[in-house]
Amino acid sequence: MHVPHLPRAPFRALLSALCTAALGAGLLAGASAATATGGATAAPAAPAAQAAAGSKVVGYFTEWGTYDRKYYVKNIETSGSGAKLTHINYAFGNVTGGKCAMGDAYAATDRAYTAAESVDGAADTWDQPLRGNFNQL
Repeated sequence: MHVPHLPRAPFRALLSALCTAALGAGLLAGASAATATGGATAAPAAPAAQAAAGSKVVGYFTEWGTYDRKYYVKNIETSGSGAKLTHINYAFGNVTGGKCAMGDAYAATDRAYTAAESVDGAADTWDQPLRGNFNQL
């Protein structure tokens, strides 16, 4: 008797969510390390005034938007959107061979931002340990 193959979508969705959480935790750990070593950090944005207590206002940042669209992390702030958000969902973390992986490592951690493109107005240097979107976030 042939048993139909069950879709793996629920498993993949769960695995993707776990990978996204792991990448987010890595970002938070990196931010904590930067603070501990004297790195510059931005003050956290106040949650949106219209958000009810306990609610979340989530923005979606696509890592590939920095290429043709020229939409940088800085634009979240300069557009006024940052003041309305409580969270930013970074797209995308991938699952490769059952492990979390970056979708575009160059955009995420390697790309050097110019002073004009950066959130704090300081250009990335060739020797800093973290560059790209993750550093800007």
